[in-house]
Amino acid sequence: MSRGFLVGLFSIALLVLVVWGFLKSQADVSGEATLHGMARRIEDANLLNASGCNDGNARCVPVHDCSQMPSLLPPRTVPSDLVAEEKPIAPWEVVTCALTSARLGDSVRVRITGTPAH
Repeated sequence: MSRGFLVGLFSIALLVLVVWGFLKSQADVSGEATLHGMARRIEDANLLNASGCNDGNARCVPVHDCSQMPSLLPPRTVPSDLVAEEKPIAPWEVVTCALTSARLGDSVRVRITGTPAH
């Protein structure tokens, strides 16, 4: 094989890897992600531990009872230590409800509308 052929083959492989990485990064921010991806991003922001805030090292955001959001998710029970006082629902709380009501590996789609709570 000629040296030019090998360089060309390597260049094509590198281009494929770059395009694949770009497409994968776009899928991660598309609004629909696996539970693993959502949990990782939330953990990175120190909002929620994927185990449901049971990790003593996690800084957890209190969440509303997810049954208050029937348009997003089916009713479910949230442990009493995770139920917040009455207040507007912030976007990360919607994601938290999606995380805590899904099974590992499920695909979760979250639509956030309205003005976030401050």
